[in-house]
Amino acid sequence: MIIEETYSASYFMNKPLNPYWLYKYKQLNNTNSLCQQLIYNNNKNIKGRPNCLIPIFASPLITLEAPERRRIWIRLCREVIPFIQYPVDIQFHIDQTSLDPDEWDLLGIWFQGQMFTSIEELLSKYHSGELKVIKHQFVDMYHNQLKPGPSQQSTTHNNRFMKSNSQTTNRKDNLIHVKKRRIQYDRWDFHVTVRRDTGLRVFNVYFANVSLISEAGLEETVTSYWGKSPFMQAMTSLESMFGIGGMTSELSPGLDCPKDAIYLPVRLIDSGETGPKFIKNGICLFEWKTNPHNGPVRRHFEFHISDHFGEKGEAKYTNFGLGITSYSLVVRTISTLFNYDYIFDIIFYSSGVIEFSVTPTGYIHVDVELNPYQYNSKYGFPAVINPIYMVIHHHLFHYKIDIDIVNKENFIKVVKIHGPLTENQMNTDSLQQTNNQLNHSELLWLSIDIPKTEMEARFSTKFEFPKQYLICSTNSNINDLNKTSQYYKNDKCLSIINKGQVKTIFSDKYTKSFAWSRHQLYVTQQHDNESFASSIFNGVDLSSPVVDFTKFSSNNESIFNEDLVLWLTVGNYHLPRHEDLPNTATSGGPLSIFIMPHNLFTYSPDAFSCNRFYTESLNEWITGPQMKEECQMEPIPML
Repeated sequence: MIIEETYSASYFMNKPLNPYWLYKYKQLNNTNSLCQQLIYNNNKNIKGRPNCLIPIFASPLITLEAPERRRIWIRLCREVIPFIQYPVDIQFHIDQTSLDPDEWDLLGIWFQGQMFTSIEELLSKYHSGELKVIKHQFVDMYHNQLKPGPSQQSTTHNNRFMKSNSQTTNRKDNLIHVKKRRIQYDRWDFHVTVRRDTGLRVFNVYFANVSLISEAGLEETVTSYWGKSPFMQAMTSLESMFGIGGMTSELSPGLDCPKDAIYLPVRLIDSGETGPKFIKNGICLFEWKTNPHNGPVRRHFEFHISDHFGEKGEAKYTNFGLGITSYSLVVRTISTLFNYDYIFDIIFYSSGVIEFSVTPTGYIHVDVELNPYQYNSKYGFPAVINPIYMVIHHHLFHYKIDIDIVNKENFIKVVKIHGPLTENQMNTDSLQQTNNQLNHSELLWLSIDIPKTEMEARFSTKFEFPKQYLICSTNSNINDLNKTSQYYKNDKCLSIINKGQVKTIFSDKYTKSFAWSRHQLYVTQQHDNESFASSIFNGVDLSSPVVDFTKFSSNNESIFNEDLVLWLTVGNYHLPRHEDLPNTATSGGPLSIFIMPHNLFTYSPDAFSCNRFYTESLNEWITGPQMKEECQMEPIPML
């Protein structure tokens, strides 16, 4: 009664679906509830049934507050598109510790900003008039938006929008070859798959016949909210428990990927209950000019520089221009995890660089707006027009990269960049070996560390002390790393650049289930029993996780001349704004990790590509490069 009077809506089922509950609770078979009445049927713009309320739950069941119990917060939302942004202000706290539903217990009810220990208490205060109820009518926040755009045409029976059967791109010199799950493109060779728990993954990555990566892919995503209501305070979601790969979305040609991209199916077992799952367009592969506005990967212009020096005529040593068009291969999947969509890209550049990128989009979770005049901005901001409260939240994405540079025996080299710091700013330990050699009045200098054990290789970013991380192939001639010459030699390495690094401000106690978030980079020795940084059960139990990531490095094994695994985290703090409505745009959202050759090749590998352009004619530069359709790529010399 309170729900119907407050929200002009009722629970979405007039009777339980399970025969067991249907038998026990026949009295719930009420076909005259507001949910059964089509009171909004005349409004064609509303997508759904605003008079029906459906339940959604906050993820963790076992928390630090009650580590021996399984408890969950449930709130009700209106059954409309997008339901995640139409919550009502009643929430239920339920104890589900027992396997027998008859023994489940209602611990409390949160209603319009107040807590009640039981339904009886809520009804008593409601009937006595002690509880002042604020009625909430349905407000259509996205009037006239949930419909096809003016230029959209039906493609249901239009074959020209269907993907081509061709397994290659249009360019003759860079073909994408697909044989089952093996992909060959340009000088790249690797295998691709989608794992049910964690999504897109690549194996056995080679560039120019050089081994770079044994295995790489996402390990876990975490989204943590906070807000005024207990539901939002309980909303910390480790999404592998739902299946990041299992919730892979069908890709729409022309929207998610180019229409002429190569589309690969994804087959997996989502759960024992649902059985096999087939996603027709689960992965797309396409060649792309990746730099902004189809810009070059490298270029230089140096015509008529002599005029600036007052010289007459042309200086032969300056009048030239060169550049290389930036082609790359994009491998993409998109996972829709309830309200959020995550675009996962692995990009293979002609320069030998690999980028692992994630871009969030989709609908943000919102809290219910109580009295807007009593709300402060502690957790976010009330929307100006819509009756919702947009709350701050934290995204974390964790990646595993098993690097095998040239071979499996690798080590990590940490290059530290120093400047003329004051004495109280200096990290004296890191500068100890250079203090006697360098004049601190110099502008920039470097020192090199080679961590020997796992505990030494847990790195947190400190911007006042810049560092560069290199994973290097062990040289058989290295016998004594105490020799300065060995520290500073040019080893064959891969450089790790994290463009999405973020420092989480959660406590160690709170992050037991995602302890990998405490540092931006971990380096550990590879073990088959340390294959995954998380588990589908870590999101259920935040107090005692099944996979304790701290144990991966606490045994402090050697990481020199070993098979090494990198564990990296990207993320952000999302402060919602009105422009996140109806859903978050991808612009400015990509979070990326780059794996780059470092002294592996004599020159940049793209210098030997067919796309390079060099001219000593300004007219030819202005006209633009004219490339042959067919070209034989040159071999890349290694150091």
